[in-house]
Amino acid sequence: MPTPPPVPKDIIARAEDKVIEVYLQAQSIWKQIFALPTIEFDLLGRCAGRAYCRENRIRLNPVLLLENQTDFIEETVPHEVAHLLTCTLYLRPARIKPHGPEWKSVMVALGLKPIRCHNYDTANARVRRPRRFIYCCRCRAIRELLRPHNRIQGGELLYTCNHCNSRFTIQEGEQANP
Repeated sequence: MPTPPPVPKDIIARAEDKVIEVYLQAQSIWKQIFALPTIEFDLLGRCAGRAYCRENRIRLNPVLLLENQTDFIEETVPHEVAHLLTCTLYLRPARIKPHGPEWKSVMVALGLKPIRCHNYDTANARVRRPRRFIYCCRCRAIRELLRPHNRIQGGELLYTCNHCNSRFTIQEGEQANP
């Protein structure tokens, strides 16, 4: 599993400051105190951020943060904070759609555009999916990941079908996408 790149302390501080700024703004709008969330910079893949209401936690993508610092801090961080605020403000957060009218109203109240998705270039943030190989027996075909494939090819692992008792063999020249 790939590890996220380290985020410099000054960028972490800017993101944390933005979270505090949005929470102070929310407290003045809704006249209540909100518990600050924990923030993690460990999200991988093409998603810029994720909010976890039950844990009062935000995960941010360090690759997209480092490549889009200003926009990310000004738009993505408040976007995720708005999810947590929405969960706190509405009595039944389980019934609230992630980008539904409740979230949109929180975004508008905070003076933000209720935009659902970012438009960052995610080429460097993509997580490479494991390669899969197609193996066939007499009755079916299955997909195997690289490690079992290598064990089968090295003779370490004999692969027999439980249904027809024939041996699985690799379909030559085939590699399946997950």
